[in-house]
Amino acid sequence: MFDPVCPSELMPIRIGDKWGGMIIQCLEGGPRRLSELMVPLRTVTPKVLTKSLRAPS
Repeated sequence: MFDPVCPSELMPIRIGDKWGGMIIQCLEGGPRRLSELMVPLRTVTPKVLTKSLRAPS
């Protein structure tokens, strides 16, 4: 982690909540509607997904 050639310093320390990393990966190609996000994130309830998207960074 503290190796100078390790890219860990490029990664954020915290990516929101439990689903943050998956949401970021789904939004990598650009903006998507909530219904479009629900397809790859089918295990996340709409309420939790909305809460995760509205959470301050």
